[in-house]
Amino acid sequence: KKYRNKKNKSWNQGKRIKTLVEENKQSERQKRKSELDALQAQINPHFLYNTLDSIVWMGEAGKNKEVVKMTSSLAKLFRISINKGREYITLGQEIEHVESYLVIQQMRYGDKLSYKIEVEQDLLSTRIIKILLQPIIENAIYHGIKKLSGEGLIQIRAFKKQDEKTGDYFLTIEIEDNGPGIDELILKKI
Repeated sequence: KKYRNKKNKSWNQGKRIKTLVEENKQSERQKRKSELDALQAQINPHFLYNTLDSIVWMGEAGKNKEVVKMTSSLAKLFRISINKGREYITLGQEIEHVESYLVIQQMRYGDKLSYKIEVEQDLLSTRIIKILLQPIIENAIYHGIKKLSGEGLIQIRAFKKQDEKTGDYFLTIEIEDNGPGIDELILKKI
């Protein structure tokens, strides 16, 4: 009888531990989703205001083709960012999202901004967190391109890279701008 009670107690503890682990995983997923939602909420209002302001300015100047192009890009951008509430999208959708964002920014900054996107075609169906790249590109424009006196270039590359130790392949995304860079002292502080 004592053996059976110990066995039942051990089984109940194991079940409780599994339940706690699962609850912790669920809590972490919800926390990540909340953090992503908060980040997206911070980005959208300021960007939306500036974009709508640009559309109004172009409309008043009679630049109808530009108004259509910017409005279409804005609609695509929000269609992808909403994505039926899903947290993940394909790399192809993320690239489309980023390109819509860059078209809008390019229209706002004119000749000061250009971009180049290179993605290995077989990676386009890879699932990633949505709106992963836009904040990085936004920083590249604000902290890099905006400070240039000449034309700024943002390059986005997505490719497979092999881990030397395991031999596994993983998705690598590089975002580079030709801005002035960051001071070494500031970089060390960061």
